[in-house]
Amino acid sequence: MSVKLPPQGGTGRQVAIAVNQALDGILDSVRTQPITASQSSQVFSDERVTADSVILLSPNSQATAGSRISAQSAGSFTVTFGQTTGAGETLRYVVLG
Repeated sequence: MSVKLPPQGGTGRQVAIAVNQALDGILDSVRTQPITASQSSQVFSDERVTADSVILLSPNSQATAGSRISAQSAGSFTVTFGQTTGAGETLRYVVLG
């Protein structure tokens, strides 16, 4: 988990840790979300999402292989799956912006 600085800034040490983590690729932008079984689409709620965010999907099963984002708004997005999903499946995604 990356370090989040307060809005008014942080100590020199906190800033150095946050910058070094970012340079090492440790960002708080990746999530793994469980998928409800027997669904062809699902709404994902995430406070980091805005209408201008770029969301990258990382399918990890046959059912999620053809996944695409079919709608996006502040705080959520909808993913339509390539196949009907099974029990215990997950989808990883990255939110940028």
